Amino acid sequence: MSRWTVVLLVVLLAGAGGVWWWTKSTTEQVTTESAGIAAAIPPSVPGRGPWHAKYHREVAELEGTRETIRKLPDATPEIIADVDRTVAIGLESRWRGAVKQQLQSILIAFRGHESAFRRLGPDPSTTPEYFDKNGRLLVSWRVHLLGYLGERPLLDQFRLNEPWDSPHNKPLLARMPDVFRAVDEPDDSTTTRFVVLDGPGSLFEGGRFRSLKEVSDPVSETMMLAMLPRERAVPWTKPEDALIDAAEPLKSFEPMDPRGFEFMTVEGALLRWRPQGTPAQFLALLSFQGGEPEGTLQEMFRMESRPEAPPAQTAPQE
Repeated sequence: MSRWTVVLLVVLLAGAGGVWWWTKSTTEQVTTESAGIAAAIPPSVPGRGPWHAKYHREVAELEGTRETIRKLPDATPEIIADVDRTVAIGLESRWRGAVKQQLQSILIAFRGHESAFRRLGPDPSTTPEYFDKNGRLLVSWRVHLLGYLGERPLLDQFRLNEPWDSPHNKPLLARMPDVFRAVDEPDDSTTTRFVVLDGPGSLFEGGRFRSLKEVSDPVSETMMLAMLPRERAVPWTKPEDALIDAAEPLKSFEPMDPRGFEFMTVEGALLRWRPQGTPAQFLALLSFQGGEPEGTLQEMFRMESRPEAPPAQTAPQE
């Protein structure tokens, strides 16, 4: 390993310490009662939010260090190749760290809603005005969670008893909080890749919102949230998520990245679906009362303890 690769690794480890601290802090917050949940989430701010600013700053530092090393007189092709791969690992680590922070914040917000209303989202029996004739929300659960994400003023601007694209609600698309915007998306984007999973045996089957207390499968191996491919992003206020068909359960995630896609479990761990996974394994992860023993999928779906690099490119209330 070249000395310049060592320099890059030091930079990477310095950043990883911050990610570890945030992750530990957030994992502790996931178990916090609802009284402290809203205060624990950083609100979005004009321009880039806290996660986005941190991500882009660290990316700029990594790429700047790489360019500095490339220009050194003794930077051989072998050294440059090593540095390129090290930077690729760092970029992947920073991206996944941001995804984890965002999904855990959304999970905390879901827990806040459940603490207040005994379920993860609105109940058609108590607030029928929020649902259409088919029992589906008129605006996304993302809007309903705004009060638990430090965005109560934005929530108050919505008419929850009107469709997401009504003349009143549609202009609010432009106000998407950064928690729903992937850090590598444009600052003015209005679509999100963060969804819940509506499929057979899932917590959100049929557009319903259950309680986490109903989960009998291992919480470490039960899907809660997932990240769609960029091509399948949806308007953040639209009540649209990953609709899972039992016959083709992975169709919502196509075209799938060769490395797979990210999802979060009920306990708040960020895992990666591996392309070699089978439909049966996916459906087992999807179900919350399927009866699968803990550890069934531990080998394939593991927490992000070892960041992976892309292929090396050398050279409130309702």
